[in-house]
Amino acid sequence: MDTAGRIADVMRRPGAYEIRTLEQAIAFFGGFDAATGFDLLRGFREWLSRHGGDGPNLTWAYQVSRVVAGQVSPDAGEEARIAEFFRLVRMFLAAAE
Repeated sequence: MDTAGRIADVMRRPGAYEIRTLEQAIAFFGGFDAATGFDLLRGFREWLSRHGGDGPNLTWAYQVSRVVAGQVSPDAGEEARIAEFFRLVRMFLAAAE
């Protein structure tokens, strides 16, 4: 499976990859990014800072946590938080194409 196919599969079935929390999703994508030589999410940190993050000098993982917290009700649960993170990743990847 190619990178795009694997990402789509992870986002479609996060539980199959043992992703149950936002933190696990962030860690998974951090590892996936490392496995691609940090090409997958190159520029994500800067993109997030332009789309509601706290600034380009902060890690993308921290910015994701802040953006998700601002977009998803605390009562919504982990599935909603993970879905919002995946939405951000999809938007970034679409913009990067």
